[in-house]
Amino acid sequence: DAEGRAQDMLVVGMGKLGGAELNASSDIDLVFVYDEAGETKPLGEFEKARRSISNHEFFDKLARRVIASINDLDGTGFVFRVDMRLRPFGDSGPLVVSSAMLEEYLYSEGRDWERFAWLKGRVVNRAVFMQEDDFSQAVRNLESLVRPFVFRKYVDFSAISALARIHEMIRAETTRREAGRDTGINVKLGSGGIREIEFICQTFQIIRGGREPTLRGRSTPPMLAELARLGSLPQETADRLTEDYIFLRNLEHALQYVDDKQTQTMPTD
Repeated sequence: DAEGRAQDMLVVGMGKLGGAELNASSDIDLVFVYDEAGETKPLGEFEKARRSISNHEFFDKLARRVIASINDLDGTGFVFRVDMRLRPFGDSGPLVVSSAMLEEYLYSEGRDWERFAWLKGRVVNRAVFMQEDDFSQAVRNLESLVRPFVFRKYVDFSAISALARIHEMIRAETTRREAGRDTGINVKLGSGGIREIEFICQTFQIIRGGREPTLRGRSTPPMLAELARLGSLPQETADRLTEDYIFLRNLEHALQYVDDKQTQTMPTD
């Protein structure tokens, strides 16, 4: 950075990875962030390096290697399919962004659905170049940057209309994909499926999370329990949603075990 201290790339796990709720055949959604602009400095075994490159160029090269090591098929298969579309500006955006670039994007371009996406965002790597204390501080800084975008200080009822629009889009896309095909029941995106339970939970979190720090968790069952404790949901409703969520997630795992396929569709037979 500007003061000559080492930086690391922060690997943010989004979605199911961020919530520690991966499927048997998940892809993982990642966002790569580094703290600030600057240049590399030749040290240690690389002290004879002839030229520096920008931090952005370095972390872009690193990100591409990280993706390849996880996503590319080799003799023993692959680790996870990697999806980078949740990063700022999606496929058209840079592969890595600085904290300043991320902050500017979220507050000038961030869309309603990205609030739900970043609700589950979690740094999933450890320090490499940085001291542990510096790395922990960088993680806290990133969380402080994202938190006001996801959780507003006031009770945020605009989240309800945002959810309704997102819900309509997902329902329409699911209907379009399955039109004319008797493929069975989509346990994730179909009516009464996993995504609807998650959205019920996340909508309450976004409405009240600005005032209630205990509602800023990333995993669905614990947050349903907390919503019941705070009186946002009747205990009976929270219990039923949790029971159904666990049943549907286990069913989703089972469907994916059959052919090691990334599917959420229960066949009609």
